[in-house]
Amino acid sequence: MTTSIDIDALRATLTALPPKAITQPTARDIITALAPELKVAIRERGYTYADLAEKLEAGGLKISASTLGSYLRAAGQAQASSRPVRPIRRNPASKKASVTPQNFSTGEVSA
Repeated sequence: MTTSIDIDALRATLTALPPKAITQPTARDIITALAPELKVAIRERGYTYADLAEKLEAGGLKISASTLGSYLRAAGQAQASSRPVRPIRRNPASKKASVTPQNFSTGEVSA
């Protein structure tokens, strides 16, 4: 038995949905907001992810050390992607060897 689904009606329903109010920030949002301070604590003050996870839990945010590390890496990548990308400078003298169908069968590799 098959049922008929009105895709246009579903689309209209989804389009008409009002924005859902965010009542509480997620753990990821909190870690992203605290990322600069957390990174200083790790790099300059010698704290580990486990140490910081304990401090955060004492402050009301239950998070594991591995999740904290994952969220901090993601925050760093998001920040890095907003920076302008520096072009890669290659030494023109160092060419990579290229293999073509012609030289593959003979075993020759051109530089």
